[in-house]
Amino acid sequence: MISKFHVSDRNVVGLLLILREDNDFNSGKMVSINMSYGNVRDAAVHLRDAGLLTSEESPERKGKTMWRLTPEGRSVADNLAEAESGLNKAMAAQKYYKQ
Repeated sequence: MISKFHVSDRNVVGLLLILREDNDFNSGKMVSINMSYGNVRDAAVHLRDAGLLTSEESPERKGKTMWRLTPEGRSVADNLAEAESGLNKAMAAQKYYKQ
């Protein structure tokens, strides 16, 4: 089976990393990832269908959807954060040697 998700999809990666830090992420905040709300929402729906996110209507803001990581989603987000940290360290080391 070929995955619908690619690490190069900034909407998928952005959602997972932001949800790892923000437990009160609602659909209104999606534009912080990409100005195209529809693209981010589509990515969120695919992640929900894959069992990595849950969604429910916000009790405080009618019409807004709250998105949260499932335990599997948190594991994937943790792996992405670790990869991002390793990349940042590698890039910092490269910058140091070029000075």
